[in-house]
Amino acid sequence: MKKSSVCVAALVLSLAAAVGGCKKSNSASGPVAINANCPIMTQNAVSTKADTVEYNGVTIGFCCNECVDDWNGWTDEKKAEFVKANTPEVINKFGDPAPESDH
Repeated sequence: MKKSSVCVAALVLSLAAAVGGCKKSNSASGPVAINANCPIMTQNAVSTKADTVEYNGVTIGFCCNECVDDWNGWTDEKKAEFVKANTPEVINKFGDPAPESDH
């Protein structure tokens, strides 16, 4: 019974993430964020204690969980601009080659 409850909870969370267009995870146990600083409070570093959001196949980190809510209020265009600006070492998912890095 407990196992089926966990499966139902996971399914509900997955559906909620799909409807919202973003998938939340905890950055302490999840993938590494593409950004070093929070997209909302840009002066603050990304925290491993805050949730992360997967957007178009990349992981976005935040300084705190309140900033995740602000991110969710951004338009897709603004999110895409942020991702494009923070993925210089790869070809981004928006069809444009990323600028070459001096590194």
